[in-house]
Amino acid sequence: MHDGSIATLREVIEHYARGGSLTESGINAGDGRLSPLKSGLIQGFDATDEEIDAVIAFLESLTDEEFITSPKFSNPFEE
Repeated sequence: MHDGSIATLREVIEHYARGGSLTESGINAGDGRLSPLKSGLIQGFDATDEEIDAVIAFLESLTDEEFITSPKFSNPFEE
């Protein structure tokens, strides 16, 4: 995600489906579902592998490779 802690779309969806992170080791070890700092908006949900695959396919269909690789759009401060 924004801090590099989640590398793939599948992991992001699984994170939200679980209702928080599960960190096995290190200084942040613990069950994020139980954190008093967790947003109440993250409730968790059930999703099959097929449903997660469908969401990933949809999100990937929104990517415009031509747009994101065009030099024309690479620097908003150049004319």
